[in-house]
Amino acid sequence: MQLINPIWLWGLTGLMIPVGIHLLSRREGKIIKIGSIRHLEETNSKQFKSIRLNELFLLILRCSIITIVVLFLSGFHFKSFQKSGKWLVVETGLEHDPHFSPLTDSLKRTGFEIKSLTNGFPDLRDEPPTVKQTNYWDLLAELEKESLTQAVVLSYNYAEGFKGERRSLPENVKWISKNPAPIEFVSSAIRVSNDTLIVRAGYSNPNKTSFSTFASQVIPGQNEFTSGQSESITIEIPKTISIQIVNEPAFSHDTKMIVAALQALDDKSPNNFRFETIPLDKFSYDKKSDWTIWLTDKTVHPTDINCIYYQQKNSNALFEARSTSSWSLTQRLNEQIALEENLTIQLGLILTPENKYDQTARQKDKRVLDDKLIWDTNSSPPQQLSQATQTASSEKFLVTLLILVLVFERWTAFKRSQ
Repeated sequence: MQLINPIWLWGLTGLMIPVGIHLLSRREGKIIKIGSIRHLEETNSKQFKSIRLNELFLLILRCSIITIVVLFLSGFHFKSFQKSGKWLVVETGLEHDPHFSPLTDSLKRTGFEIKSLTNGFPDLRDEPPTVKQTNYWDLLAELEKESLTQAVVLSYNYAEGFKGERRSLPENVKWISKNPAPIEFVSSAIRVSNDTLIVRAGYSNPNKTSFSTFASQVIPGQNEFTSGQSESITIEIPKTISIQIVNEPAFSHDTKMIVAALQALDDKSPNNFRFETIPLDKFSYDKKSDWTIWLTDKTVHPTDINCIYYQQKNSNALFEARSTSSWSLTQRLNEQIALEENLTIQLGLILTPENKYDQTARQKDKRVLDDKLIWDTNSSPPQQLSQATQTASSEKFLVTLLILVLVFERWTAFKRSQ
């Protein structure tokens, strides 16, 4: 049993109220009707003058109500006894790290269980689990719910893994980090001719991640590309993206800006952009394309799967997403706006969204955060993990019990006219 505010136990003095009421109350005697008292004789026995408790069962119910209210106000909690434990929680990649081997062996001998730093904290296996980017702060919140006396965490502290509200580190959790080794990787390899590739390569270390693009020679017919110690990736074929620019005469200058941006993309990108300009009055929905760009003041209700349409709006962004496949152009175009808003780059990001490349870059990102930056030192310390027992709140139980006892007391009082 545990009390959060034991000062409320003084409320138990209120038990004297129902006791006093029951001592002073007298139940009315049973009335017996007789025809005459002429034949009744006075008894010589003494009258019973001592004070007695009346309706003992009802008194117990009323005292119970006061007791339950006092326990609720004092923060009464039950302790649910659970097995305590000690965990060594290891992030994927550090299982057999020689730097941590002495520490791991020592903790194993002292009874530490070896867990994986992933959701649910499964037992650490020799075979590598599926690589998933974890949120360290969320995992710490899960760790706080476990009944542990001590926890040691071995982690890389990847910058990508710290999202959301910053947390404080419990006193009995030891968080040990190690910088990952730098890596080189290939994000994409696109064939631009029979023996030439355009390769997008990356380099990442604990301080930065950078990318470079270069041309590489390959054997005709080769399907996979490998550079240095990076993993092999499948060679891709350039995509051909068809675009219809539907415009009105008033948007002729805007059309020139869009055409110039598409020509620059076609020159610099390994993908092929095929575009044509169509007057609004000659446009037909029968002719399909990958993208349609609407440059008109008229209200457009695009039914295209992928489209960009003009919709004037006071916005800091040149393009605004309306759905996963629909974008709006928020202002008219000229040379100044095209340069200041990076029209070519933004248009390229919309027309060629390659989420798989982003995912690869996130998985290969080796940037880390320093221990001094990841933990909140200004907030109050979190609840201790080192407890052999976990306290379970009993508020709902006390409220339910109070309602039941109160209803039963009212019913009993009604039946006994009390």
